[in-house]
Amino acid sequence: MLQVAALTVFAVLLARVAGAPRGSWRYVLGAAALALAASQTLPEGNAFRADVAGSARTLFWVGLGLIPVAAYAVLVRRLRRRSGSDAADPPPRPQGLVQFADDDALAADTAAGLAAETGAMQGDPVSLGWRAADGSLAGHLRLRIRGDAAEIEMLWVEPGQRRRGVGSALLHAAEGEAAARGARTSGALVGDWQAPGFFKCAGYSSGEAHCLGAGRSRAWMEKRL
Repeated sequence: MLQVAALTVFAVLLARVAGAPRGSWRYVLGAAALALAASQTLPEGNAFRADVAGSARTLFWVGLGLIPVAAYAVLVRRLRRRSGSDAADPPPRPQGLVQFADDDALAADTAAGLAAETGAMQGDPVSLGWRAADGSLAGHLRLRIRGDAAEIEMLWVEPGQRRRGVGSALLHAAEGEAAARGARTSGALVGDWQAPGFFKCAGYSSGEAHCLGAGRSRAWMEKRL
C-alpha cells in the first residue's frame, strides 16, 4: 500500500507542477501501477522486484518534497486567473517581408521618421490652390523647395476645370514663389499618363524616361527659373 500511495502522490504533484491537463496524472499512475503489480508477481528476492520497491519509496519522499512546490504553482495559477493575466498569449507577429493593406498611418510615421533624420533635406513645402467661381477647389499644386532646387510634388486640376488655364496659373505662381525663395530650377517627376506635354509647353525639358512596366514610363522634367 505504501508503494501505491507513493506513486499516487508523485503522479498528482508532478502533473500539478508541470501544468499538465486535468486528469493526466491518472495515466502516469496507471502505467506505474501496472509496472508495480507486475513486479509483485515475481518471487521474493528478485532483483527487478527489489528495484521497483526501492523506486516507489524514493518517489514517496520526492513527492513529499514536491508538496510546497505544487501548492505554490496552484496558488500562482489561481491568482493569475482572477486578475485576468492568464489569458492566451497574442499570436507572434510575422517576421521578414510583410504587406500592409492600409498603410496611411504607417506612411505618416515613416515620413515623420525620415523628416527627423534628414532635417533640412526635406525642404520647405508650398501649397497653392485655385478656387472656382462657386468657391469649390478647382486645382491644387504642392511644391517643395530644397536649397536652390524646387520640386513639384503634385499638380491636380478638377476635370471640369481643365483647359481653362487653371493648371498654367498654378504652375506659373509656383515658379514665381520658388524663385522668390532662392530656387534656380523647378522640376517634376512626370509619368506618361500625367500630361507631360503640358510641362513641355511650359518650358520644361525631359530627361531619360524610365520604363515602369505595362507600357508605362516616367521621366524627370526640369526648367531653369
